[in-house]
Amino acid sequence: MRHFDDDFETDAIEKCSRALSRLDDTAKIRVVKYLLDKFGLIAQTDNSQKEVINQNIHYQQNNLVLAEPKDLPNVSNHNGLLPNNMKSIQMKDVLIKGLTKSEPEVILIVCYINSNFGKDSFTRQSILDTLREHKVFSDSRRKALTVSLNSLTKKLYISSLTDDELMITESGCDASINILNGNSTTKKRKPRVRKTKVSNQEASENNNDLEIENEQD
Repeated sequence: MRHFDDDFETDAIEKCSRALSRLDDTAKIRVVKYLLDKFGLIAQTDNSQKEVINQNIHYQQNNLVLAEPKDLPNVSNHNGLLPNNMKSIQMKDVLIKGLTKSEPEVILIVCYINSNFGKDSFTRQSILDTLREHKVFSDSRRKALTVSLNSLTKKLYISSLTDDELMITESGCDASINILNGNSTTKKRKPRVRKTKVSNQEASENNNDLEIENEQD
């Protein structure tokens, strides 16, 4: 029976960790406090213990200590401000305005959103979730995600913290802001036009049609 309990516990930890990774530290504390209250884990203790727990949560909430940039190399140092005093970013509007010039740029803006504008880490799954949330998800975009992430990594716009956790870099934030301000430096490729080959028989028939039209004139 203990074996099954361990499986459930591991599964719960993985799911909770994945969900919490998308939030900032203050929001993470609020969620954990809510879960403790929801399952009566605070209420089961006596009043003195409950008060101590609440005080500790309140203290952590108001005294968060974030890692210095030197502890996490290449991560962003941005303060979460949006470009041009924007209140929010809607990917649909970004695409309609043509602000992004390539697929990696689309994914970069999604990474910028998921990182809370340069402050938090995020996961690959959260990128797909955001694409769906903003109604710009497609199967081709999902298949091209790895290529886009590799491109952004080579440009030093994003950095891997763990196998599943990513972070946008200072350069990535700057590039995102430039794109959202309409200053993308990526040259948009013109779609290739395929030339259709005309068979000798078709060409002969076309010439015959022209000769008949000329005779009628």
